[in-house]
Amino acid sequence: LSIMHYESTEGSRNGRNTIEAKIQAFTKLMGKGNDFSMSDINRINRAYNCYNYLAYG
Repeated sequence: LSIMHYESTEGSRNGRNTIEAKIQAFTKLMGKGNDFSMSDINRINRAYNCYNYLAYG
């Protein structure tokens, strides 16, 4: 679960989903992450051109 993702109903005025996962079961899990996923870390490292160091903690 990505800590960098917002909830599926974020920005909704009526409580309905504004975004849905391709696999429906994951839609309810969106925005529920408590820590960085490896995918989050890889994206951050790429954004800052940090290819030789993997920061996780």
